Amino acid sequence: MVIFMLLKKSKIKLYKFYYFLLIFFFRLTFNLKSDFLSSLIILISIKRIKKVSQNSKNSKNILIFSKVGGIDDVITAYQKKKNKKINFFIIHRIFFRIIYNRYFSKTNLRDYSYKINTKKLEDLSKKYSRKIDYYLSFINKFYNFKSIISFNPFYKAERIIQKNSKKHNIKFIVLHKESVNSKYDNKVLEYLYSNKIEKFEGEAIATYSNLEKKLLINSGFIDKKKIVTVGSPRCDLSYQYRKISPDKDVITYYMLETQRGVPGYFLGGLSKVEKRILCERLKLNVNDLKINWNDLNKKTIGYCIDYAKKNKDIKIIFKGKQSTHTRSDLPSNLPENCTFIKDGSGHELLKKSKIIIGFNSTIILEAMLANRSILVPYFNFKEINKKKDFIIDFNNKNYWVKTRSDFFQKIDKLIKNKYKYKKLSKPEKKILVQFIGNSDGKACKRLIKFINSSIR
Repeated sequence: MVIFMLLKKSKIKLYKFYYFLLIFFFRLTFNLKSDFLSSLIILISIKRIKKVSQNSKNSKNILIFSKVGGIDDVITAYQKKKNKKINFFIIHRIFFRIIYNRYFSKTNLRDYSYKINTKKLEDLSKKYSRKIDYYLSFINKFYNFKSIISFNPFYKAERIIQKNSKKHNIKFIVLHKESVNSKYDNKVLEYLYSNKIEKFEGEAIATYSNLEKKLLINSGFIDKKKIVTVGSPRCDLSYQYRKISPDKDVITYYMLETQRGVPGYFLGGLSKVEKRILCERLKLNVNDLKINWNDLNKKTIGYCIDYAKKNKDIKIIFKGKQSTHTRSDLPSNLPENCTFIKDGSGHELLKKSKIIIGFNSTIILEAMLANRSILVPYFNFKEINKKKDFIIDFNNKNYWVKTRSDFFQKIDKLIKNKYKYKKLSKPEKKILVQFIGNSDGKACKRLIKFINSSIR
């Protein structure tokens, strides 16, 4: 087992080094303006996802722009179903970000604030568009992709790709996984979708929830005929975990994103004046944009470490988000029974963990589906409760822990409890449907239907 784990870690390191070299040489050739060599490197970087592909000449090819949670949705949906129709391939989004930054790095275009409304931006867009056309044309000579799959329709580097893919007979579809937002998130997003984003130019969007679907339609971002709700496919897997007993001595803290649920999270592309106008229109306090959960995160980390020191037989895992957290977010001298993990989506951790700790995170919903014990840190309750409009309301008061002693006592009690299977309650189903459109474990079937329709 130890040898297997070492080999697995070695493969991961080699894989990362391989892509580091590809990205390094792509930057080099791109800066030297060698489009042929740059496109060749992109071509080499494209890999087939063997788990869910049928290596057949009659299969149709789909290219996926990589994102961990999104890839898991596709793999979960297709892994258990014999797939005779599709070969899935993956490409790193960083190549397109490098190209995009050549033209737009000194502009104010951002993921959630993207409008080509000046002569300068129009000229830059034409140059970027020509470059994208070259690369798409080059790689499609070899793969004849029928579709491109992205996981957010607002990624700035992909906005022009939505439009240009049509020229190459490629359907650009989005499995939009962003749907778990606070009350004020949705206010801000509705404003941005209506005023700061150009209309969607791809083929179709699948969302997790009807709430997000309505937000996108009502803002005019997309025609209602182009959008469907499928739910969260990877949560089907969480639903299956209900029948699996977790390890009795494992606790996983899915580390806080310190601006999650706070309106400022989406406003990186707005000037101070625009932010002030937005706040006035939405009746927000400008100072609210500076709210964060840094103190709550530090306390939660500290209490987890304290518990680990007093309970050597309990393993505590700190699960960081790939784009957000690093090992330096934790003390250098962690107890031996504490581990930091950043890579991957964390499904295996959910499967084996007896207790899940999270805040303003989809993991609370996934843990609900999986029938895992849940703790939501609410330390300094009075101060936290003043920010309730920035807290995603999962109807989860039973999960709150307000003090260090409460935290320790609840963990002690939950660790000792024997695991028992139970059905989802009506309140749980209501919350799950609201945020991730999935309390029936059938999102995979809906996603497969959506993707298959894109290659007809």
